[in-house]
Amino acid sequence: MFNFILLLLLQILTIVKSQLLTPSPSVRTLHSSIYVGKKLYIFGGFRDPLTDTIESTYNQSPNDRFFYLDVSRPFDTSTLPWTAIPDNEKTLFLNLFSSVLSGGVAASYGGEKNDTIYFINNENTTSPSVLTFNTSDNSWLKYSSISVERPIGRNQMRPITDYNGKIYLLAGFPFTTIQDVTRNQGGMFIFDTIELSCVLKDAIDGMLRVEYSATLLPNGIIVYMGGKDPKGPDGKPVADGFRIVYLYNTIDNTWKPQPTFGDSTPNGDNGISSVLGLDGFRIIVFGGHNIDNKMKRSTLKRRDHTANVIGRYMVITFGSDPNLKFDYKQNGENDVILNDTFAGRTSGHCISNLISEFGLINRSIQPIREIVRRESADIAKTFKETQPSMKRSGHTANVIGKYMVIAFGSGPNFNFEYKEKGEADVLLLDISNSLNYVWTDHFSPDAVIPPQSSSPQPTIATSTVATTITTSMAQSSSPQPSPPQLNITIKIIQEL
Repeated sequence: MFNFILLLLLQILTIVKSQLLTPSPSVRTLHSSIYVGKKLYIFGGFRDPLTDTIESTYNQSPNDRFFYLDVSRPFDTSTLPWTAIPDNEKTLFLNLFSSVLSGGVAASYGGEKNDTIYFINNENTTSPSVLTFNTSDNSWLKYSSISVERPIGRNQMRPITDYNGKIYLLAGFPFTTIQDVTRNQGGMFIFDTIELSCVLKDAIDGMLRVEYSATLLPNGIIVYMGGKDPKGPDGKPVADGFRIVYLYNTIDNTWKPQPTFGDSTPNGDNGISSVLGLDGFRIIVFGGHNIDNKMKRSTLKRRDHTANVIGRYMVITFGSDPNLKFDYKQNGENDVILNDTFAGRTSGHCISNLISEFGLINRSIQPIREIVRRESADIAKTFKETQPSMKRSGHTANVIGKYMVIAFGSGPNFNFEYKEKGEADVLLLDISNSLNYVWTDHFSPDAVIPPQSSSPQPTIATSTVATTITTSMAQSSSPQPSPPQLNITIKIIQEL
């Protein structure tokens, strides 16, 4: 009996071991990551300058093109549980997907049970418009035609699935529809994964961009920020990518440009990712392409100003440096500075050039022009010692449990030096405490998430790795019919 049990255990261990990827997956950028059923699926991406031959080389290893991270069990980032998909080498027809040279694909989840991954090819292919992977039984289907309009997906787009099984694909570049109509201003494809139909809507002026971030809020609004000019690989970041964000209402198909406020707004950047914070009031933005993109901070001491305490704020107005110089205006700073005395935060240093946090606050009709900086020495020390050594662009980010899970990505010019520095392909940011984000190497699927505040709290931001948006609307599992007025503030943590 003992021998039988031992043999059974050995067989189970052999099966489990055979599913793990050996060797580990290749580094990559501009891939897709889709979280379904305690599995983080990774598809595509590339690690070399684009040529017409790299696709055939990549496709020789199907298990390196489509696989998943098993997040059903604890792990450390030093030993990531990358797992092969059963029969992947037999069932994954990589020749049916748009090549990375032509723009790749976009992927998101959907279907009646939200357990199916939809791969949307781009317009530069004769392959089926959509391919689907059912995560329940690992089966594939292909759809050569979609009702009404053929959707377009590229690896520089950030698809969003809403609460009703619709995937929103912002095509921020000129394209030609299946009806041979040229759309120089791009557009929004809305792909219904349940009805297998798609419609094309106009995008607001100013949305010609790729490598932007997109985040769905609990009220059905998608927040778009950042991105770069779609013309060529050397397109410049949108200059006002963080100074003006764009709100798309999925309920009534309306757009609204929304200025952000604060005296330390970061410059535009691309290759960023974003997730909704656990309290539903924050958007955390990670990464970016511009390694020098750090938020500006006030370096000018002001004299002969005035200061008053109004509510929880110390309100500082005007002032100058010696010799009647007003250089703060040239630095883009406001005449009025607000310091949040209630939160114990005054002007100080920034923790990191990696993490930014934006606040969407429905507190008054007037814009909230404030910036709050975190000054805690303990928190600064934590970030300084544990944060990643380099910014990554072209990565992906998902919220799994209490973690922001960041996968792969690179620096400029296919720089994957993080590997040489001993960093993992996956970064874990514990976002359970909105006042103290913590980089960690350990993932626990059963980690307890502390109760989140039911009202907006002061938010924090740093340069381009993480951004947070705070809103006073109540969370719900479905969009609300009347989204509230949103005002945005940027709050910064600056580098020591």
